[in-house]
Amino acid sequence: MNHPRWGLMSPSLLLTLVMLPSLPIASRDTGAQSTTGKHDAARIARTAWMRDAKWGISMHYIREQIDPRRRLAPAQWNERVENFDVETLAEQVKASGAGYFLITLSQCGGYFLSPNATYDEILGRNKQTTWFPKRDLILDLGKALKKRSIPMIVYLAVEPPIRGDGEAVGVLRPIGQKHSRDGHVISSDEGWRIFAAHWERVVREYSLRWGDLVSGWWFDGCWFGQLSYKNAPNWDSFLTAAKSGNKKAVVSFNHAYIKLRNLPPPQEDFISGEVRHPNRSFVTGPFQDRVVQNHVFSALGSNFGTGNEPRFRDDQLRTIADNFTEQGCLFTWDVPFESDGTLKTAFLQPLKLFDAQVRDRSSRYEQWKARTGGRVVPAGNLAYKRRARLVSRPKDARGGGPDQTSTLLPAGRHIDVAGNGIDGDMNTRAQASNQWSWKFFVDLLREENCSRVRIQFHRDNYPTHFIVRAGNDRKVWRELFQSDAGDGSPVEIRFEASDIRFVEVEAVKPDGPNQKGTQMGITELEVYAE
Repeated sequence: MNHPRWGLMSPSLLLTLVMLPSLPIASRDTGAQSTTGKHDAARIARTAWMRDAKWGISMHYIREQIDPRRRLAPAQWNERVENFDVETLAEQVKASGAGYFLITLSQCGGYFLSPNATYDEILGRNKQTTWFPKRDLILDLGKALKKRSIPMIVYLAVEPPIRGDGEAVGVLRPIGQKHSRDGHVISSDEGWRIFAAHWERVVREYSLRWGDLVSGWWFDGCWFGQLSYKNAPNWDSFLTAAKSGNKKAVVSFNHAYIKLRNLPPPQEDFISGEVRHPNRSFVTGPFQDRVVQNHVFSALGSNFGTGNEPRFRDDQLRTIADNFTEQGCLFTWDVPFESDGTLKTAFLQPLKLFDAQVRDRSSRYEQWKARTGGRVVPAGNLAYKRRARLVSRPKDARGGGPDQTSTLLPAGRHIDVAGNGIDGDMNTRAQASNQWSWKFFVDLLREENCSRVRIQFHRDNYPTHFIVRAGNDRKVWRELFQSDAGDGSPVEIRFEASDIRFVEVEAVKPDGPNQKGTQMGITELEVYAE
């Protein structure tokens, strides 16, 4: 996460992120064999608390955000750290309903939230020349959060302070310098290995000091293959250092898979998950590679650590909550802060709204699992949990696809969203607002060879005249069925097998008040291959 840019996340870390129609977060393929057995079970067990927590808050309290022009002296940074209000922040996190808190220890600016004697020893600095604050802010914050039963995750870049402390970079990663032993010029590869050994020591000191106050680590900047070696320092030895104070701590590496040197990826516990547009993506399950906890990390403000108001509307926040946390995926919102380390008040109510949606959706999901045993009802439905939209119907034109039209707001309560028409639950429905006649549009995300569509309309809200169409990737549409005698009964349409990606149901009537059927509501749309 090298701010202010987005997009350094490798697509293989999570999913292919695209403009609407969105694609699901799918398992990555690194070419390495996934492990099996007790080790897998242990990793899944380590992240169980995260699935219970469901979502959390992050804060990028770093020099790069506070002092982008690099004018802040170490003494001024020390003053900021001293004035950081951990108790008020911890109360805000508790009030939001968040299940954990992620705090940045440092990124690449040379300033940290806690001192480290090992770091100063490596650089040859003392109490007079150190850049560290006197206060161990992470320790104090961890205690404040623990009093409220809120786990803490610590963020740290696995990079030297390239954006603020050139002296430290030269010592920690001495690429191009003459080696003190025999005078040879240190290569890029050797320089990174020297850095990795130093950084292990720095992380180990922090981990041992904080112990179980730290429930997890989120390591950034692992792009350079600096840990992909068979022998230490490598991924395994770095993990050992990070977990030296708490062996149960979960760990994530924000990295690319292009520099693994034909070695397996690190044994991380959860995905780093950095995503710019969470409203344009969703997940299909709690794990990747069968054992790694799914996680999405995005900014609620204009960017990480910045912004004066949320960039998502309430309805978008509810949809994001549904698309991720219902499937067992962890979600972290980065929230802008005040100078005293408290969250900006403009974000507090949206966070509570997000939490309410997460808890409500989770409760209804558990009820659905209790009724169905968690099975897709019935099995084989290709439309289940894909993409759906509520689309307006132009009065002067007909035809397939949503491109010519606008997406509608859901009707009445926020739970009547498009996804309810493909959620396998007959107790929910998709129903639009503001127009009597409208279209329900479903994207299967890829072409599927299909021969059957089944539609269950709501018992009190159904179309009397409707058209069902199907389209392929080339947006060639054909009409599958049309009826002007709809009475709310289930409709099953069989046709010659063909490649289909899109299905839409267009309600022609009712098209005004006081008409039979009132307005189309779709309880479930199902698509099958047979």
